[in-house]
Amino acid sequence: GSVSFLAITNISAPGSTMTMNAGFVTELSSSPALYDFGSVVSTSSSSPWTFSISNTGIINVTIENTAITGTDNPDFVVTSNDCSGRTLSPSQSCTVRVSFVPTGIGQKSAALSIAYTGFTTSTLTVPLLGTGLVALTVNKTGTGSGTVTSSPAGIDCGQDCTEQYSVITTVTLTAAASADSSF
Repeated sequence: GSVSFLAITNISAPGSTMTMNAGFVTELSSSPALYDFGSVVSTSSSSPWTFSISNTGIINVTIENTAITGTDNPDFVVTSNDCSGRTLSPSQSCTVRVSFVPTGIGQKSAALSIAYTGFTTSTLTVPLLGTGLVALTVNKTGTGSGTVTSSPAGIDCGQDCTEQYSVITTVTLTAAASADSSF
């Protein structure tokens, strides 16, 4: 967030003109400023990502709370938070860890929102992105043997019977029976 302040830069004798300049003070920042968790299978969890929240201003800042906000907020989870309720003096930092746990497939977006009070009450918003994937699993049953492969590549069931695909991918499965088996 930012706040305007007024700096008087030239005060002269009575009756003369004052010159005033408006400026901005940024009070809170996040590193990274946004994060894309990439692709994660629906209902699985990404590794948590650490956001370093820093007071970059010139006065103390009190962090009131942190929350995940936005359209897909159920798909992102705060896994640890040592920021809420803290007062950060200038140059101090705290951390918030977030995981992506897609509840469905496709592009997901939300924000890590950090409400704070400094010169004013404001909110730092950190965009969060991720893609929920579907896992395709081949189950072989029966007494015969053979392999099942996929196009695009990924499944080679003899060894790897599960692969992650985006929702718009068409997957063709090809079964090949061993010499002593039939389908």
